[in-house]
This record gives sequence, structure tokens and C-alpha cells, in this order.
Amino acid sequence: MPAAYDAKDWIKLAVKVRSRDGSVLPVVFPKIALVFAICMVILIVNETMFYKGKAKTGLVMPDTAHTLLASTLGFLLVLRTNISLSRYREGRGHLGRTAHDLRNFSRQTAHYLGRVNEGAAARVCRYCKLFFSLTRMHLRKENDFDNPELLNPALYTREEINELRDLKRRPLKVLGWIDSFLRQLRDSNQITELEELHIDRHLESLTGVFAALVKVQTLQLPFPYAQLLWYFLALYVYTLPFVLVKFYGWYSPIPACFVALVLFGINSVGNELEDPFGDDVNDLEVDAIEQSVHDDIDWYLALGVADEGMPKTLPLIIKDLKKGGTRFANLDKPMPVELKSSEEGATDDFDGVIVGRPDDDGYHHQRVGHKLVDGEYKHIDDYGVDVGDKRARRKRRSKAKAKSKSKSKKPVKLDDVFATPQAEVARDASSKLEESSSTW
Repeated sequence: MPAAYDAKDWIKLAVKVRSRDGSVLPVVFPKIALVFAICMVILIVNETMFYKGKAKTGLVMPDTAHTLLASTLGFLLVLRTNISLSRYREGRGHLGRTAHDLRNFSRQTAHYLGRVNEGAAARVCRYCKLFFSLTRMHLRKENDFDNPELLNPALYTREEINELRDLKRRPLKVLGWIDSFLRQLRDSNQITELEELHIDRHLESLTGVFAALVKVQTLQLPFPYAQLLWYFLALYVYTLPFVLVKFYGWYSPIPACFVALVLFGINSVGNELEDPFGDDVNDLEVDAIEQSVHDDIDWYLALGVADEGMPKTLPLIIKDLKKGGTRFANLDKPMPVELKSSEEGATDDFDGVIVGRPDDDGYHHQRVGHKLVDGEYKHIDDYGVDVGDKRARRKRRSKAKAKSKSKSKKPVKLDDVFATPQAEVARDASSKLEESSSTW
């Protein structure tokens, strides 16, 4: 995860010099120490072997070569920095796109399958989480599947992991499983062709995003540029003390070390940003994005299976999923009833959570606010009104309204139109106009 800092607090920004803070100073410090040592050797040699007290003479160089080399070195450093920064930003954009597609994909899948086949919806959502975890392992070149810290064992079966071990692009294999499974659901009429088409768009997008992430990971600065950059950088910095000695004497280590810090520091920043998917301090927050996507997928799955319009019960389902999903994975069996009443087993009047299979009307009894009336539980809303009665009244009102509209639309007869007072006035005016025209 990138190191956090406050750009306005320049004091804290200046004193963060440790590697765990994201600073490159520990990386460039040995190179700066070498420049300082070269300066001191030149000064001591000039002082002892040439003219005593005249350290500015002896081992010195003209500044013409460094002036000409500075422009070429600056061009290479700018090129290196731009390439590394563009890779960093592009990698973050593709990670965000992956999270976006997985969220939409799991949300649509849970919506289409949640109330039809909970097991199928849970399986597809599990594949979505497995895809992101395998993508992270592929980008970091991690292959230890038996390490639960790298790959959650709940995301795969033993047969699936054995099939994935010898593959190079494992996330694409998971997308193939999803596509094949969706085709089976369509053939069994659990989803329509239109729903499959909507879901398949996200599979195509995930395939393209994975290819883009691999491109960012594998595309490096071309070797000739990297080689020339290192040659010019080392030649410029390590020979700079020979130029500065004749101008600054014993003070030459100060400007020499400062120039080394700037040039080597910029080059080290480029090295840090070149691979944005690692686990270093300045790399992208891949683990945090993965965890947020997994949490959102669990939420969408619970939302798709739970009764629509009952968000109060969703935290209970999410909590159960994080504990292992025992209640959620066995919806085909009788589920326990959680009572909020002070009396254990109260049945006369209680406010609790009823969990079970959907009734004939397709509604899950995962609701908050129930009362036992005439031997059956009725769902009561926040105002104490039976939701079933409200639906019946709403249907009766809609039928009465449609009936009144059909009665109001009577066919219009021409005789009725001509019998109106306005029609009588129009006929009188027409007759007078005909009389006047005949007179003329």
C-alpha cells in the first residue's frame, strides 16, 4: 500500500527517511557515501601529493564534458520517470476496472439467481472472489496454493486447485468455469438468454482487464535505455567530484552529494514504481482492494437471496457468511428462529427474525417484525399494518381504478355532437352566410 503522508506538513515529510515510511534515502545512501569518499580521496591526494594547502589543483577535470552530458542524462531520467509513472497509474486504473466488473458481475448474478438457485449464485460469487485472488497471485508470481495467507481455502475445491496448479494463466481458467456454468444454467432455464448476455459482457471485460494487468507487469523499460541510463548516471555522478574540486575545494563533497541524491533518488523512484503490483511500501494497495471486493461480493450475494425490501436482516446474513456460511449454505433445511423477546420461546407476540425457505409466493421469511396471528406468522410493517393486507388493498384499488377508466371511455356519436348548443350556433351562422352570398 502506498505510504500515506500529508503534503502540507513539510516537517513530517522531511523527517520520514526510513524504508518503511516509503523513502528512497536508504536505497541511495550507499551511492552517496561512495561519492563522498571519492571527493575526500581527491582532496587528500591533491593536498599531500601536489601542492600543500592547494586542494583545488591536481586531480581536476574541465566542466565541458559534464555540461554536454547533463542534457542527455536529463532526457533519459525524464523518460524513465514518465514510463514508470504511467505504468503505476495504468496499473491502478486496471485494478479499479477489475473491481468494478467483479462487483457488477456478482451483483447481477445474485439478482438473477438469488431467489431461483441460491447454491448456483453462491458458486458464481465464489468464482468471482477466486478470480481476483488468482490475479493477485499471478501479478506477484506467487504459486504457494497451500498457504492460506495467500489463497483462502474456502474459495476452491481440491479438484479445482489440482486443475489449476499446472496452468500459467489461472484466472482465465476460472472465467472459463463461469462461462460453462452459466451455459448450464441457461440450458436448464434458470436464467434467460438475455440475462446470460448481460452477464457475459462482464466476462469479456474481465478477460481484457486481465490482459492489460499482465501487460503492465511484463512491460519494462527497454534494455538499451536502462543500460545507457546506468552508464551515463554512474559516469556523471562519480566523476563530478573531479570537476567540483577546483571550484569548491574542501566544500566540494556538499554539492557532489546533493547532486548524487537528486539523480540517484529520481532513478530509484522509477525503480520503485516500475512494478506496481508488489508488496513493497510504495506499491499499489492490491490486498486492500481484494478484501473490499470480497466483502462487497458477500453483501451482494446476501442481498440477492434475502427478501427484497428487508435490509435490516442483511447484517445478520453477512455476519453468518463471515463465520463460515453454515446457515446460508443450508437453506434447504429447517432454519432456527432468533427471538428478541425477553421470554424464551415466546409465541404470542414477538419481534424476531424468521429464517427459512421461500413460500409459494416466492418470499423468504427473513424479516424483522412478525406476529403470531391465528396460528400463523404475519409480517407487520413499521406502522403495525399487515403487509399482506396492504398488498390485497393495493390490488383492489388498482382493479377499481382500471374499471372506472374503462367506463369513462365511451364511444362518441355524431348525433350527440351535432345536438350540442355550440353546433346549433354554428349552423345558424352558416345559414346566414349562405343568404348573404346569394344576395350578392
